[in-house]
Amino acid sequence: MNTFSTATRPGILLVTKLREDHKPSSTENVHATTVDIFAQTESLEYLDFVKIDVEGFERDVLEGAESSLRDKRIKHLSFEISEIPLKGGNRTAQEVFDLLKACGYLTYEFDPSAKKFRGPIGGSEAFYQNYYASTHSLTEL
Repeated sequence: MNTFSTATRPGILLVTKLREDHKPSSTENVHATTVDIFAQTESLEYLDFVKIDVEGFERDVLEGAESSLRDKRIKHLSFEISEIPLKGGNRTAQEVFDLLKACGYLTYEFDPSAKKFRGPIGGSEAFYQNYYASTHSLTEL
C-alpha cells in the first residue's frame, strides 16, 4: 500500500490520476486476501453483513467473494459507487450491479427523507452513491 502526502494534508490518498512527479511518501506491505479465502480460513460459514469501500475496485472484491455470494452465505452487503475511482480503474458501476444480480442479489438505494430502501434497482448513473444488496427484499424494513 502506498500513502501519499502533501505539505498541507498528510496521508491523503489521491483518487485522481497522479502526475509523474507524485511519489509515495512511504510504502507499507499489507496482507490482502479474498472474502472467500478469509471465510474459509476462519471457518465462517455465514456472513451477516459485508461493507465494501474500496474506491473503484468493488468488482474485484465481489469476484473474490463470488463463491460466498453464489452460495448465499452473505446476507447483506453495503457498497459505494464513485465514478472517479471507477473510471481511473477502467471499471463501470454496471459491472458491480450485474455481478450481484448474476449471484442472485437485489440492490437498493436508501432514501433518507422517507427512511426506506428504494428498489430493487439494476444500475445507477449517480456520480457517488451508497447501495445495499441482499438476497431478499429490503423494501419492507
